[in-house]
Amino acid sequence: MHLHANLLLGCLGAFAIRSNDPATNWLRAHSASVLWITALTALAAANWPGDVRGLPRLVFQLSGAVFLPALYYQQRHPLTRALELRPLVYVGMISYGIYLLHIIAIEVARPAAAKLDQGHGWLLFGLSAVLSIALATISFQVLRSTAAKAEIQVPHVMSNHAMESQRLDTLDGWRALSILLVLGCHLLPLGPRVLKLNDTAASMGMALFFTLSGFLITRFLLSNPNLGDFLIRRLFRIVPLAWLGLVIALSFWGATSEQWWRNFTFTANWPPLELTQVASHYWSLCVEVQFYLAVALIFAVGGKRGLYLLPVLAVAVTAHRVMSGTPVDIVTWRRVDEILAGATLALLLNARALDASPLQWLKMQGAPWILLAALVATSHPSLEAANYVRPYVAALLVGSTIVQGSFPGRRQLVSAPMVYIATVSYALYVIHQVLQYTWLGQGDDRLEVYAKRIPLFLVLFALAHVSTFYFEKPCTEAGKRLSKRLGWVRGRTAAEH
Repeated sequence: MHLHANLLLGCLGAFAIRSNDPATNWLRAHSASVLWITALTALAAANWPGDVRGLPRLVFQLSGAVFLPALYYQQRHPLTRALELRPLVYVGMISYGIYLLHIIAIEVARPAAAKLDQGHGWLLFGLSAVLSIALATISFQVLRSTAAKAEIQVPHVMSNHAMESQRLDTLDGWRALSILLVLGCHLLPLGPRVLKLNDTAASMGMALFFTLSGFLITRFLLSNPNLGDFLIRRLFRIVPLAWLGLVIALSFWGATSEQWWRNFTFTANWPPLELTQVASHYWSLCVEVQFYLAVALIFAVGGKRGLYLLPVLAVAVTAHRVMSGTPVDIVTWRRVDEILAGATLALLLNARALDASPLQWLKMQGAPWILLAALVATSHPSLEAANYVRPYVAALLVGSTIVQGSFPGRRQLVSAPMVYIATVSYALYVIHQVLQYTWLGQGDDRLEVYAKRIPLFLVLFALAHVSTFYFEKPCTEAGKRLSKRLGWVRGRTAAEH
């Protein structure tokens, strides 16, 4: 009943804004004073002892009804300007999500706050507020992206660039799938141990991730031959979060000086390994950064033609894996063929070689699903011999979805949730392993550990969102500005990674 009364009074306030009756004219003339009076009344309501009933409740409700019209009439009032501050406007924009998700945030934050707080409750309030805003922000961004994709546009003629962009949209889906497979491997039981599905998911996820990396980096260099621009962009995209994660992880672990040095120089995956348990996943970043430096050297010496050395190196690395009997490894020279296979895909697409007769079958209906099944098989630890061709199966899988304009499953790959997960995937990867060594990832038994997975995933995605949009994005933009200032940017590039 009280809620109904508030709704009706709100309707009266809206009516008052449009009305010209004497009462409304009086409110318009005295709106500045009314604002201060209603603000003080709200303050009194917040501090009223016990339940607010009877006449005090009526006074408070009426005050709320006239507050908004008075605010409308006083655009330059101090209270109006205070309410127009960007943080308050943003919180108001995501307030519905905060309302729906704040109870979850409180329950997630309560255990940590109980250990650190001494009964004042301020820490619980602060943690809950931050987490509520982060979760509501994620919800808002996903829904806004969904709404944007729902807008129907039917152009009469689609340009070649538009067709290419549409086909490359699937890369976000593969990137999202790759990080979901890795998270599933590290954080969830994906089936009975005898099936070894966790190991399979890990190999699949990393094969897709490395394939995309090699493809996009090579495509970037083919379209933007400025090596300085490439190195600056890569440096500002990868290193800031990687180093921040290392500072937190290695400090927590109590690493040796050698481990600090090897991890910060992205060489910890070379024998003898210097990876720590809390940052063991950094082996892939080591492979990635080492590839950047190697391809930059090749490009510096041979230019675009030098990139055609990459397929040769891919075959050489695979041959070394076969000869050394290592179906899966984390050492660069026994794993980088997955990145090099992606680079080969970019070169084939650039030369339109996928239109050649031996690869015409990639356009066949159902080819992506056949290759996806093949990737599962070549990633399973029981099929060791098949694992040697995993890099090329992953590259063909990605390539088949690029050359096909439409295929079953494309809508799911380019959906708003997958695009969002792809956007925050790098932060998800860096952060998830560290969270496993916090209270959220620990427990006395498996039941307790997995019971905490829901709050762990919520915190993980919240931190990844904050990192992506409020830490990584400014760093990336700073790199672009530096490259432009140095004169290394000559217009918009055809590939962004």
